[in-house]
Amino acid sequence: MKLRENDICFGFLILRLMVGIVFFMAGLFKLLDYMTIVGYFQSSFAETWLPAFLVTIFAYVLPFAETILGILIFFGLLTRPALYLAGLLLVVLNFGLIVRGDGGDAKSNIPYLIIIALDIILLNYNKYSLDHLLFGMSADFED
Repeated sequence: MKLRENDICFGFLILRLMVGIVFFMAGLFKLLDYMTIVGYFQSSFAETWLPAFLVTIFAYVLPFAETILGILIFFGLLTRPALYLAGLLLVVLNFGLIVRGDGGDAKSNIPYLIIIALDIILLNYNKYSLDHLLFGMSADFED
């Protein structure tokens, strides 16, 4: 049975919406308790070899990055760069979790990394998006 293009587009939409919601909500919850989150990052990485100033910068930026990326991905605006940045953000976050000794927490992010990678692979099916509506394209089509 051959998949129809609209079915693939709708499947991509579902994956994209899920990633957008997860990122937006993760960022929003951190923003609602912003200074506590920053302090948590600083204290939980204090005993690691990671430079404290990098951990602090990451802690300050993470809630905003997650929230903005979540909105962009959810609405399908600048989808390609947003998905790339979301994937890189998760890789960096997982690196920190592993350095901190939280391999179990890092493993829980692997399904999200796989879904983001699948979204990137399927970007040409980003039909139901602001990218398509505003720019008349699903993605960067290449022959």
